[in-house]
Amino acid sequence: MDQWLTQLQHSDPAKRREAVLALGKLADARALPHLAQLYKTESDSTVRELAAKVGKHIQQSAAERKRRTDELPHVPPFVLDDSLLTTPPDPAPPAPAAPPRYTPPPADDLPDPDEFDMLMPAAAAPKPAAQAESAPPPPKPISDRDRQRAKSLLQSAYHYQTSGDSTNALVTLAKALRLDPDLARQSSAVGLAAVLVGGSGKDSIALVLERAERDDLKQSKAPIVDSDLVDALIAAAVLFVVIVFFSIALVYGIVVFAFQANAALLSTTISAADLQRELADFTLQTLLPEALRNTSVTMLTTIINLMIVYWVGTTMGGVGSVVRYLKVMLSLYILFYLLLLAGFGLIIFGALSGTQSTLETLIPLGIYTIGGSVLLFFVGQIYLTMRVQEFGLGSAIASVLVGGAAAGFVLNIMGLLGVR
Repeated sequence: MDQWLTQLQHSDPAKRREAVLALGKLADARALPHLAQLYKTESDSTVRELAAKVGKHIQQSAAERKRRTDELPHVPPFVLDDSLLTTPPDPAPPAPAAPPRYTPPPADDLPDPDEFDMLMPAAAAPKPAAQAESAPPPPKPISDRDRQRAKSLLQSAYHYQTSGDSTNALVTLAKALRLDPDLARQSSAVGLAAVLVGGSGKDSIALVLERAERDDLKQSKAPIVDSDLVDALIAAAVLFVVIVFFSIALVYGIVVFAFQANAALLSTTISAADLQRELADFTLQTLLPEALRNTSVTMLTTIINLMIVYWVGTTMGGVGSVVRYLKVMLSLYILFYLLLLAGFGLIIFGALSGTQSTLETLIPLGIYTIGGSVLLFFVGQIYLTMRVQEFGLGSAIASVLVGGAAAGFVLNIMGLLGVR
């Protein structure tokens, strides 16, 4: 029997089935707890059902043996009679015949159990309800929103990996797996985990979660200066300088546009000498203080606009660090203002060139550059919002539009309060 009980732990389901059948033929009640454990943990449905049938069979066999023993005739005890004093006693009566041995039916004819919640010998008393082990709580259902967020995070992890950012890829994949553990059964998530940490199957998923948790713990124990914060501050400083130059170029550009409009109305050509005399009135000393003031207000309104757009995005399910969002968006603003500056520069250079051909070539090119920069800025803001806050395209467009409208309302209120 010990041999078959040991074989119940074999890795081969066929070996476990063989052991269950052998224990059924032995019909020994001592096997019941082992069959009960096998029934609870067995992954093979055939072996599990067979363990249930054999357990029920052993219980029925034990009950049958007990019934047969109870039906044996009762033999009264021997009493010494006085009449037997003069005669020798009879020899001891023969022992009663043993009841016929119960032979269990073949394994294929074992009865099906009605139910098999717990295989235990009949003599074992069940645990009181107060002492019964508490069942583990059922897993928390995953909402549709979390599933969509997890899919979006998985896509972001792929983007990080393809761009060479393995650290962010690992952290983002771990976030997706925590939101939706069912991703661990998808080949796409398992393949990405294997690329990031090695291993295969469940091993790679476990390594991703373990490494992400260890990295988070290291960061919490040893805080350092956030590189994203440093980058955001540098980007803000660079943007401030770029906007100062743009403000000065904007004044010159407005003068050139005024001359261009006046020439178009009068059907005349722009005189380079007149334009230069007009622009000479706007020196750097006179324009710089106003440019610095305008830049300070522009920077304030830009930060407010970005914070409102970020907040609207988080209400729509977006995640990501606000510092990283500011860093990325400020970089986009730098590119935007540089393109605007280039466009106005082409217009001013064309007007000052003094030749009609250069004027007709550079002014339209500058206008196209300005228009293209506005379009690029809008598309780039949507794309970067989608990437940083890690949600879909629709949510990114909605957050930019709603956030921009909300920021415009707030800035108008600030204007009424005198912040200009």
